[in-house]
Amino acid sequence: MDPFDRGGSCANGHYFASPKQAGDGTYYCPKCNVKNVAPGTDGVEDGGCCRRGHYFEEPTQLGHGAFGCPACESTDIEPATEPFDDGGVCENGHEFRVPDRTDDGVARCRECGTRELEPN
Repeated sequence: MDPFDRGGSCANGHYFASPKQAGDGTYYCPKCNVKNVAPGTDGVEDGGCCRRGHYFEEPTQLGHGAFGCPACESTDIEPATEPFDDGGVCENGHEFRVPDRTDDGVARCRECGTRELEPN
């Protein structure tokens, strides 16, 4: 059984569907090539957010195998399941109980459509 059959993460905080493998059998991150990788994605495939403030239902898998934000393709993402349980506010000050979602699962403000949201 492949230890990375459910994805993995590296020491630099990148999440991926599957690591790359060197000729000597060593696994490494497909994004930054660091060899300090571990099985498991900490639940980022069940929802997360990127450092730009985009919240998503599931990440997109980029061409090199790394997971990224579906809104901006940033690989600086972290798990965040149900971040809007108590509602939130957008960068323009609009408050909401439940955010709207784009076709790719990214949360957005129902009033103005911005994707820059902050949970309460």
